[in-house]
Amino acid sequence: MGRKNKILVVDDQVWVRRMLLEALSALGYEVFGASSGPEALQLAGERGPDLAIIDMSIPGMDGLTLFSKLRGINFNIHGILISGNGEKNCIEKALKEGAFAYLVKPFDIGDLKNLIQQALTS
Repeated sequence: MGRKNKILVVDDQVWVRRMLLEALSALGYEVFGASSGPEALQLAGERGPDLAIIDMSIPGMDGLTLFSKLRGINFNIHGILISGNGEKNCIEKALKEGAFAYLVKPFDIGDLKNLIQQALTS
């Protein structure tokens, strides 16, 4: 058995973060969460996640800026950005910046699970 993939979940809403951490942990991933950009960067430096699920509006910096900084730490990190805002230009910008996917809240956990599997095997 290989090592578990590590997933960083960044969302300032405690219930969203907890729900994602519990669901992803149950799927066998090693998960850890942060509520702000600076906290996420510190955790990423310590834990080396393979994938980050990032809310677009978090304290300290926006999700896209955080993803860019995470790629500075590990260029191969995959990013799935989530937002309550489905604006086309935000989605296009996130994908252009290298995000693997962009999900609009509320999203189906099954859709997220499929995207994570695709990202980690691509």
